[in-house]
Amino acid sequence: MNYFSLTNTVLALSDRRGDTELEAMLRDLTKLVEARLNRALRVGSMSTRSQTITFEQDYYALPLDMLAIRDIELVTTGDDGDSRVTLQYLSPEQANNYSNVPGQDTCFYTIIANQFHLAGQTSIGKTIEIVYYQTIRPIYEGNDDNWLSYRYPDAYINGLMVEIMSYTKDAGALQIWEQRFTQTINEINDADASDRWSGTALQVRAG
Repeated sequence: MNYFSLTNTVLALSDRRGDTELEAMLRDLTKLVEARLNRALRVGSMSTRSQTITFEQDYYALPLDMLAIRDIELVTTGDDGDSRVTLQYLSPEQANNYSNVPGQDTCFYTIIANQFHLAGQTSIGKTIEIVYYQTIRPIYEGNDDNWLSYRYPDAYINGLMVEIMSYTKDAGALQIWEQRFTQTINEINDADASDRWSGTALQVRAG
């Protein structure tokens, strides 16, 4: 569903058609719903791979739309193809100690002041690739749908109804819609987990 369909649906469900004050607030209420969904969801549809960064320094700004890192790899290109090392997370204190080890190759990272820091030493010419969970692309008039509104419109509808019932101070209806919204979030996370682990398990046969 697009933004127009979603907002019309919630106005009908809340019996608030013609409430110009509420209608004017729907864009801001949608932002509140998206903020909550960004905190609650971590699913494959939110994953993206950043552009490859050529290694030239120790600190790099995190992507502005990043919610959480899934994977960081240090890539070395050679005659026989690329070799990849998955970097492991250290606390800032651990990273400081690790960085002081002479000749220690980079295989760790940490997060400091919205930047990720490579611990250890490496050579210029290597590259970094980041896979991370990105924020849900906001919807509004002119940018009226995204993967979530297309696949799970009830997430937006239930969330908007929570915000509308909070705005109208209808405690009974707020509790009902809050339960539905929470259930929808759980179902989306569960469906994603099921999709990732579905299929026949690999088997090793003695030959």
